[in-house]
Amino acid sequence: MELVERLTFLDKIERRIEDMEAGLNVTRELYDLMDSYSVPVPPEDIAGYSKAIKNESSERETYKTNLNTSLVKDIDELKQEVKDLKRDVECDFENINPEHLRTQTTEYLKTIHQIERGLPVNSVTLSLKEKVEEMKEKVSVITYLRSPAMKSHHWDLI
Repeated sequence: MELVERLTFLDKIERRIEDMEAGLNVTRELYDLMDSYSVPVPPEDIAGYSKAIKNESSERETYKTNLNTSLVKDIDELKQEVKDLKRDVECDFENINPEHLRTQTTEYLKTIHQIERGLPVNSVTLSLKEKVEEMKEKVSVITYLRSPAMKSHHWDLI
């Protein structure tokens, strides 16, 4: 699932950035120590240090760009899903497509199960799971009520 992949990606980026910063800090401390004791530093070492800083900064920017691109894509997809969901919720009962509703509910349940495996227990996931399971129960009723076999005398009894 993409959310779990994004969170894993974020963890990797965070660890990589911490490693990069730790390496740069050690190098900076060594050069500061050499400077305080007036130890001559060859120009190629200074050039290498500068290059390492530029490379680390460039890599960090690449990670930021990738993350930003992923987040923008996820936000756009979420906006579209919300629009679709609003359209589904606002339609007349006669126009409800029970199969589409069942498919969406099943997809949401799969997503929730993937999120539960990839994230620590949290109230948002639990609340979402409860609501989707509640909807799953309602989908069965909607499916029966939208059945072509339902005749006007059935509706009178209901």
